[in-house]
This record gives sequence, structure tokens and C-alpha cells, in this order.
Amino acid sequence: MPVSKNPYKRFSLIDNALRKRDYPSLEKIKSLLEAEGYPVSISTLEKDLETMRSKFSMPIIYDRYHRGYAYSDENAYFDIPVTGEDVETIWMALDKLNMFRNASAFRNVRSSLERIMSRLEIDLDRRDVFADKVIFYEPLPEFAGSEWLASIYDAICGCHHIYFEFHSYQSVTSHSLEPYVLKEYSGRWYVIGRENGAPALYGLDRIRGLEAGTSIYARDKEFYDRIRYGIELSMGMFNFQARHHMVHIGYDITLADEIRSKKFTEYQKVVSEDAQEIVIAMDVVMDEAFLQKAVLPYGDKARVYGPDFAVSMVRRVLIRALNNYAEE
Repeated sequence: MPVSKNPYKRFSLIDNALRKRDYPSLEKIKSLLEAEGYPVSISTLEKDLETMRSKFSMPIIYDRYHRGYAYSDENAYFDIPVTGEDVETIWMALDKLNMFRNASAFRNVRSSLERIMSRLEIDLDRRDVFADKVIFYEPLPEFAGSEWLASIYDAICGCHHIYFEFHSYQSVTSHSLEPYVLKEYSGRWYVIGRENGAPALYGLDRIRGLEAGTSIYARDKEFYDRIRYGIELSMGMFNFQARHHMVHIGYDITLADEIRSKKFTEYQKVVSEDAQEIVIAMDVVMDEAFLQKAVLPYGDKARVYGPDFAVSMVRRVLIRALNNYAEE
């Protein structure tokens, strides 16, 4: 029998059952948990009761007369422990959410976390270090199409089609899309999905009149994996048609510490290092974003070793840039 991996949720349901004072048996508690979607065995349930007694000091007793379980103290209060590390993590999450403060779909998240903090009786002003802002992110600017984020997100989670008009520079077209992923790139949001069996991508800033349908599409795990893998391999905007390659780049040894800690893509590793340079190999889509992030910012301290077409691409870009400064 599969057992819920969330013991605290089971503990909370057990607590609710015992608090009713009707002396539920193990079998009844088991049925109550199963009705809530948390199937457990009797042995697991016995271990849960013992954990609640020993770890959380809950006064759980077995009443022989009523042949069931109850609290010996009606004022007993079950509380999930929150460590200092948990509190710090929540605080960092709250602070990081400031980067989304201008995006309408995320405005309620901070208040929700603050309500959780209050429910756990954690003082929101408890530390001087948080009296002033100590983490600064570049705020996400207000952008056209931000009003569609929440609806598209809900449609993705529920596997619902979305219907909208797309206003390109040349025309207006109507679309029915199976949405799979929301992607942010360079301050703009995109929805990636499948339309008429083919992959499709649309910028939210050009979407008008979006509505979520009631029909449910069958989520294709293989199709989703293609999207995820493509995003992880690209430094720029996701492109279904783009090909990825294993690229080797050498950086001056003075940049070694920065390069070791920098994550250009999900698939990279250091392949060699000597007194002059550090060389990394990365599986990446070779596009303009690759040049702008992994090569050009490092000037003469970066060198692409291969493949050959990648070397040629960098050479062409640098020659064109040099020609901009040719003496007349």
C-alpha cells in the first residue's frame, strides 16, 4: 500500500479525528485518512500515533472502555515545529518575491506567506536585520500581457485549453493552445505549448481576449520533456528547431574562480585547467544569446575551441564588430 510522504498532513488529520472526542479506533482513523486521500496501513498508523506522543508530546491515550483513542487533555494543541532555519528560509522567500511585485499574478503570494508566518506566531518584525532591506533584486517591470499570467498558469495546472487572439506586427489570428510552460526571458513572458499537434510559442504581450476552456487535454510527458530540455540548453529564448552542440571554451586562468561558480547552462563541466586557462565544455544552443553571455563579455580572455562552425561564428561576429571601428 503506498504511504503518503507527507507525515505532517497525516498527523494533522489524526489530530482532527482525536479532537472530536468520539474515541475513534485505528480502523476508523484509517478510514478517515483514506477518505482524505492518505491511505495508510494499521502499522503505519500506530507509528504515527507513537511519533505524535514522543516527538510532539501529544497526550494520546487508548480508552479501553470506549475502545478508541483520545487526548487525555482537551486543551492539547498539535503544532508542526518550525526551526530557526525554516524561518530564515521563509524570510528569504518573502524578500525574493519583491522582484515580482509588479506582476499581477504574484501579488497575493507575499500576503499568503505573511499569513502563514502570523499563523505560526512568528513575529514579522522580530529581527533588526529585517528592519532594513538587505537583499536587492532588479524588479520585474510591468509588462504588457501580465494580466494573463494567472489564467495561463491555472490552465497549465488543470490541463485546460486556452483560446485567444494573437496580434502580430502583420496580422491578427485566433488560436487554441494546449499550454505546457510559462517562460520569462529578458523581461517578457511567453507561453509554450502545442497547437494542432505542433509546438507553438506566443508572447503574452501580443495576446488579447484570452479565455480558458473547460475541455481537458491529455498531458504528453515526452512533449513536456522536450520543452524542458530545450529551455535548459538555451541561454536565450526557447526555439523548438534549434540544435544544440557540445562547445569547448577556454577562459584566462584569472577568471577561474568566476567560471567554476558560474552556471551558463544546466549541462556544463570543467574539462581541463592549467597555469594559463580553464576550459569548460557545455551542451548548448549556439545562438546570439550564447555569444552575449558566455563569450563576448570576456573579451580577449575567452576563446572558443570548437566545434569549428562555432569558432567561425565567433570570428564573423568579431570581424563585423572590428569593421565598425575601421579607419576611413
